[in-house]
Amino acid sequence: MLAVALSFMAITTAFADTNFGVDLPRLFRDGEVLTSAPPLQDPQALAGFEEQMRSMTKSNEKIQYLWTIRKMRQQPDCGRFLMVPVQGKVALAPFALEGFICVNGEPPLQTCPETPKKLVPPGTVCKSGKPSEYTKEAKALYAASLKNGAKTPVQAGVVSENEQK
Repeated sequence: MLAVALSFMAITTAFADTNFGVDLPRLFRDGEVLTSAPPLQDPQALAGFEEQMRSMTKSNEKIQYLWTIRKMRQQPDCGRFLMVPVQGKVALAPFALEGFICVNGEPPLQTCPETPKKLVPPGTVCKSGKPSEYTKEAKALYAASLKNGAKTPVQAGVVSENEQK
């Protein structure tokens, strides 16, 4: 089941549009939003997820999605989100997603190692030939989420492989 959740996470974080099933301006304004729309509207990407979530809880109660955001200071229209599916009073943690997003649906700007104060678009190849990287602030938010129990992609992959055996 975790493998499916990881696949879902990879699919969701790969999209940089505003079709996440959440009103991003409202999320950034209020800090927390509960929606009934799943994070992706692509039926192929979502096929079977609700069924797996229902089999986990043994309930047919409606699944909702609780979104929270921790805004960044340097880029206040960007932040680290956490989305947890909720069924009744049960949080479906194996299907939770987290990542970075801006109010426009794009990822936050990054920095080059040689110019850490200058913001550049993600995927920029820096003068040094190295790829751009998350800002110090983004790295700190990521570290805080790990401290609070989130798994790195490598750790999640190991768990996923073990569950498949």
